[in-house]
Amino acid sequence: RLAAQKRQEEEEKVAEEEAARLAEEMRLEHERKAAEEEAARLAEEKRLEEEKKVAEEEAARLAEEKRLEEEEKVAEEEAARLAEEKQLEEERKAAEEEAARLTEEKRLEEEKKAAEEEAARLAAQKRQEEEEKVAEEEAARLAEEKRREEEQKAA
Repeated sequence: RLAAQKRQEEEEKVAEEEAARLAEEMRLEHERKAAEEEAARLAEEKRLEEEKKVAEEEAARLAEEKRLEEEEKVAEEEAARLAEEKQLEEERKAAEEEAARLTEEKRLEEEKKAAEEEAARLAAQKRQEEEEKVAEEEAARLAEEKRREEEQKAA
């Protein structure tokens, strides 16, 4: 009976040890599974973080591209405005030069006209003076002729 009891106790002890070993094995399996799930969760988190970072970088790149395009557009508009301004300035200058040329032309035309009028006046004056001289000479000749006739009469 003692031997049977001892054998039963040993069997119970072996069964308890087996149960403890299985429980430990199960606990370790749970821990391993939990660790794998945590590792998978962390890997997914990291992947999402990377995707977010890539998306943010792409958004920043696109924003910078848009900013540069807008700057380029503004620069082109400014260049066009300056070119238009320069063209208008050149047209204004050309118009001023043409106006000055026409004014000078008109002044020279008026000077020429005044000179022609002065020349005509002087020519008329000279002609009149010559006519007066001829008339005076004719009057002197007639007076001299009359005086001679008077003298002849008197003689």
